[in-house]
Amino acid sequence: NAWYNYQRAVRAQKKMQYEEEKKKREEKRLEREKMKEGEESKKIQYEDEHALCEYLTIHLEDTYLKNTAQKKKDKLEEAKAKKKAEVVAFIDDPFNNFKPVNKKMEDEYFGKKKGQKEEE
Repeated sequence: NAWYNYQRAVRAQKKMQYEEEKKKREEKRLEREKMKEGEESKKIQYEDEHALCEYLTIHLEDTYLKNTAQKKKDKLEEAKAKKKAEVVAFIDDPFNNFKPVNKKMEDEYFGKKKGQKEEE
C-alpha cells in the first residue's frame, strides 16, 4: 500500500510539473505569434499582387507596345552573340602526330604476354 501511495504521489508531482511546463510553452508560443503578426503588419499589403502586376505590365509592353522590327533585330543580334559565344577556337591538338598502334608495335611496347613465344 505504501508503495502504491508513493507511486501516486510521484505521478501527481510529475503531472503538476508537466502542466507548468505546458503553460510556459504555450506562453512562449503566443509571444512568437504576436511577434510574427507584428512583423507581418509592417509589410506592404498585397506585395505579391504588386509584383505580379509589374511583371504583367512589363510583359504586355514588350509584347504589344514595342516595335516588331526592333524586336526582330534584337533577336538576330542575340542569336549572333550566342553563336559567337558557342564557337571555340581550335588550338594545337596534342594528339595530332599520333598513329594507331598495330599488334606488333603493341607487343614491342608492352612486352610479350605469358605463354607467347618471341618471334625474331
